[in-house]
Amino acid sequence: MKGWMQTFVVHNRRPHHLRRDLGWGNFIAFEAMVGGMILSPLLHSAYIIATLTRLFMGLPFSADFDHPWHAVYLLVIILGYAAPLIQTWVGLIRLGHVRLLIPQLLLPLYWIFVSWATLRAIYELLDRPFYWAKTRHRVVPAKRQTSLVSILNRPNAASRRWRSFHRRKDRKY
Repeated sequence: MKGWMQTFVVHNRRPHHLRRDLGWGNFIAFEAMVGGMILSPLLHSAYIIATLTRLFMGLPFSADFDHPWHAVYLLVIILGYAAPLIQTWVGLIRLGHVRLLIPQLLLPLYWIFVSWATLRAIYELLDRPFYWAKTRHRVVPAKRQTSLVSILNRPNAASRRWRSFHRRKDRKY
């Protein structure tokens, strides 16, 4: 996340130059995509905190929408959680990975972790902008190492479908 923040800051150092280089459409797309990737986990954290505070105070969501924020909360729940979940399920079903459908219900927990990582990245960007946290990995024995070529040549359902799709002569775009 810190890398996306650094990218966003560097490119927006002179936003008028970026807009001139990219054009209006690509400039707006860049700002929305990269800015959204940074902002959405923060908004998710704020939403979770507001929702939990409301529930702990004994103020459940009401169906009559006596306050405009109730409609916003409901919309966030439906669009923010259901849309990516459905999109992921459709992709997994198309690839034939049905066994991975149920674990996708943990996506909201994943988003909480991304929110935490975003908050940590903001702190690191402000406190130590040139520090890069690197993950240490164990050494893999030589007999277990596999080459990228052997991994790419392994047959699986997705690659067979991909190859058969590209062999079709009647496909339309």
